[in-house]
Amino acid sequence: MTRSTLGVLLSVLIVALFPSSASAFPGVYIAKNDEKRILQSVHVVLMEKDGASVVTVAPDYEGPFTPFAIVMVVPGDVTLDRIKTMRRENITRIEELTAPRFHDFYEKDPCEPGEAQQEWQRDLSVKTTGFLGGDQAIGGAKKAAREFSVDFSTRYKDSESEYRYHLIGGKPAEADAENPQWGKSYADLDAFLTDTGYKMPGDIRKALAKYQQQGMKLLAIDVDTKMIEIGAKERAQLAGIRYWTTEKVTTIQSTLGLANIDKKQDLFVYVLHPDRRFEPKNYGYSYPPTNIELEANIKLASGKSRVVKERIGEIYNAIHDRILAKHPDHFVYEYAWPTGSCGEPCPNERLLVNELLMFGGEVFEERLTKEERNPEPPEETEEEKKAFEEELDAKELKPREKIEAKKAHEEERKELARRKGVIARQNFMLSRFHYRYDRTTLRKDVEIGPASDQIRGGVDLPHGLKPDIKMGVSKVTKKGETSRFQVRFNHYWEWDGQIKCETPKRGRWGKRWRHKRVWNKIWTAIDLPSRRRDEIDPNLVVVTPLPDLGIAMKKEAPVSADAGTQEAASGKKGGCGCRVPGGTVGGSSGTGLALLALLGLAALRRHRN
Repeated sequence: MTRSTLGVLLSVLIVALFPSSASAFPGVYIAKNDEKRILQSVHVVLMEKDGASVVTVAPDYEGPFTPFAIVMVVPGDVTLDRIKTMRRENITRIEELTAPRFHDFYEKDPCEPGEAQQEWQRDLSVKTTGFLGGDQAIGGAKKAAREFSVDFSTRYKDSESEYRYHLIGGKPAEADAENPQWGKSYADLDAFLTDTGYKMPGDIRKALAKYQQQGMKLLAIDVDTKMIEIGAKERAQLAGIRYWTTEKVTTIQSTLGLANIDKKQDLFVYVLHPDRRFEPKNYGYSYPPTNIELEANIKLASGKSRVVKERIGEIYNAIHDRILAKHPDHFVYEYAWPTGSCGEPCPNERLLVNELLMFGGEVFEERLTKEERNPEPPEETEEEKKAFEEELDAKELKPREKIEAKKAHEEERKELARRKGVIARQNFMLSRFHYRYDRTTLRKDVEIGPASDQIRGGVDLPHGLKPDIKMGVSKVTKKGETSRFQVRFNHYWEWDGQIKCETPKRGRWGKRWRHKRVWNKIWTAIDLPSRRRDEIDPNLVVVTPLPDLGIAMKKEAPVSADAGTQEAASGKKGGCGCRVPGGTVGGSSGTGLALLALLGLAALRRHRN
């Protein structure tokens, strides 16, 4: 698709995807008065497959809670029945799964044999009721295939949405009474503004007219401010606006969103493609540092102590700002991973089948032929036929009942084949790009496309008492291997128990100790626009030297968390008197101090005697 056929919304979407200094929002806020309305961030999800594109845009909003509207540019083939309202929780899910994450590695008991087990390796053996749930019994006898427990239902916000959609361009039409979220269709922008009373500055009208001349439509959305969700710092997190088009998204016209910028805007773009990761073609991008070591606790400028993992969003913001200081026109590439998993470790359950269907999978399912949607089940083996006949004989069914049972059995086999097909098709490569920009960094529309390679980073494991771990990003060289890249920050906890063997094996890092009762949560850097960026100095938190970013030059030693309150949260421990990676763990343990005290008392008694 040429730029003339792309919508601003699409263009912004892709801009976000790829390092571009373009505006984040593919539209503008307008109202009936001149009060200022601000956009701080927008999340854009693009699913591309089989000659179609499904776009979801979820902006935030800051300003007066009086009626306002969103106006976006969309491809000319978009109609009201191609538009859905996504729940904000779906956007939050994909944000959390792709966000930079903090992980604690614990040293395995030096006297136990074998290699250390990882949290995600342990989870592989756990059956869930999500993507593919465990078998379930039917009638107390036969177990149904796991595919029957998979949730295929799609739940949108259409019936309780804060939006009412209008299309501008094409044949005018009255509102659809059966679908109250669908408003009218207008022949031109003047008719919409006259009918609704909204105001629109001349420069915005001129920009919109340019896109209309290219055969595109305007999507105008009334926002009911009584139904929007209020988030941090009085920001409203608006629901997702999803539409689909047969146009291929390759270029983004992305300047409309600057009409609502304050100082900075954040653009988060997520691309779902069957097997390719995407990248910008006319802008650069940078990878953030991954697999670096952080302290466990930190003293703030205020003098208060904090657990680092609980402030991972602020720490990442500080690192992100240093990257942009070096490359102000770059996107930051933060994630590339198949949807069959969600990283190592996973902060939450991977994207489920019904979630992928809502992000666009159902559009591609509907475009399949009837034969593709309903494949013939595989021929049963002789053993399977014999087992089914024996099951019928055991029930002592009448001839008519036997016929009905065989019909039901065939229908079940067809439904199983259909479900397996849907599940097999809902597998994608998920990429995430993030850009923070101001007015000065917007220069040109962004062109995007599939990358020619796969990447790997943030997945290697530490080894050795002084943890040695591979950092950075590399290209995948093994044929058939896919991208596995995540931004992971680590901390290492040395073994804090007794060592009772003669030849301890040190430096094996894995899952949390059973005796360490801490909240086993994976902390992620989410809702970044609302997190502070200036309170935590990365030089006091980052242990791994990052000379390119001027980080890991400590000005003062970090402090331990306050006794009692922080110990449970951080997993703080004693130590074994060995060298501790990063200098935050180790030194004299409680046991060591007690031993020194006893020796001191004994020496004192001997002296007195």
